[in-house]
Amino acid sequence: MGWSHRPTGVTHYEPVEAYRGYTLFSANGGDEAYLIDMEGRFVHRWRSGRGISYGYLLPNGNLLFRNRGGPPGMPGSDGVQELSWDGEVVWEYRDPSLLRCARLAN
Repeated sequence: MGWSHRPTGVTHYEPVEAYRGYTLFSANGGDEAYLIDMEGRFVHRWRSGRGISYGYLLPNGNLLFRNRGGPPGMPGSDGVQELSWDGEVVWEYRDPSLLRCARLAN
């Protein structure tokens, strides 16, 4: 069996069968999070040099997420950040001992 090409983006959309809304996603270990609409159009993008994992869109439009904590490819996280719609750090919690524990477990 060979590889088949799968297009990216929204491949099938039936408005009567779907809830209206947005989808928030980020690549595992990536430095960006994206918000797209039901048609697959990009609405917004956030960037963080510390990585973005497990993002959550807050009611005020800010992005709350766990950061990567170490260099790319390294496991673990040492904190949580909140970015404004404009990408500014609004709030941050960092605990370097969390990163050490994650590395020891792997």
